[in-house]
Amino acid sequence: MPRRRVVARTPGRCGRARDAAARGRAGATHRRSCWSPPRSCHVVPELPSAVVRCSASRRRSKFARRFDLPNSVRTQWTLILWACTASCGTTGFIVVTAYLDHESPTLEQLLDDAALMSFEHQEHSIEVLGEHRWQVSYEPPRFEFFGDHPMACTRFHVLGTAAPGPRSWLWSWANNDWYPPEVTELARSVRDYGLRHGISALHSAEVPFAKLPGSPTEPNRVAWLMGELAKSVSGSWTWYSCDVGGGTRLAVLIEHPDLTLPAPEPSRTMRALNGVFELGLPDHRRALHSYAIQRGMNAVFNHDSSNLRIAGRGVEVAVAFNAKGLVTAMSSPSGNR
Repeated sequence: MPRRRVVARTPGRCGRARDAAARGRAGATHRRSCWSPPRSCHVVPELPSAVVRCSASRRRSKFARRFDLPNSVRTQWTLILWACTASCGTTGFIVVTAYLDHESPTLEQLLDDAALMSFEHQEHSIEVLGEHRWQVSYEPPRFEFFGDHPMACTRFHVLGTAAPGPRSWLWSWANNDWYPPEVTELARSVRDYGLRHGISALHSAEVPFAKLPGSPTEPNRVAWLMGELAKSVSGSWTWYSCDVGGGTRLAVLIEHPDLTLPAPEPSRTMRALNGVFELGLPDHRRALHSYAIQRGMNAVFNHDSSNLRIAGRGVEVAVAFNAKGLVTAMSSPSGNR
């Protein structure tokens, strides 16, 4: 069913009101994403019909080294897209290559990998920011907070938008008439990771809500979920979501020295580790191990992975798991649990 056109709102710097929107760059003449008061949707140019041909070949480990992948044999899928543009009568070939690793993570595993590190960062950002309002501009890029802890982030990353009208997520790199390239660089790196590992939700320009884990229906939930995936891939951890009108949510990752986590200490670490219960994670074993490594601590399993010892400066935690990888006991010498 063809999408209906919508009226683009005035681009430029947003106001500070609760429902203020970052509409894009001033002076942009062609916009690929816009929102209407009655219904929010993404507007992207329709591609001409195309014939897709696919070929596969085995490549050796030199590709693994070149693309920073594990040193194992990959399957290289080369998609050659042939498109004929009726308006100009030209033809062309676009080659898109995805390197598929038999050990590539699933979306659920990426979410587990990000969960606790993300949880600790979000708790920290809430503590730092307190009550606040936000404002964003793109020329130059600047994401500002006003309130209890005024802060200007000159480095931030626009991931994309989740819109209730089409019930889909649109990556920022597919919407580059709205955003300058420096704020979509991280999203493009996530796309490249998706191509290397064959994860369509990370490299498809537009992703239906129904194709995501749990089939979420709320834009804010989708913005959070895509933020978690981007965190796991990029290692940038502080997420922020903005209401930009019509029910559409903008997701960004922000960077600022004040948002950097302090060094691990027992009570804070145990608070983060107990997030496996608060977040209802399906794989405690993977989530706890990933968090410990990301925080620079030692994490060692016993011979059958039923016990995990986490150790760092001033931190020591012992964890026991059942056969399903769920925590049955967690303790530290300091008495924190």
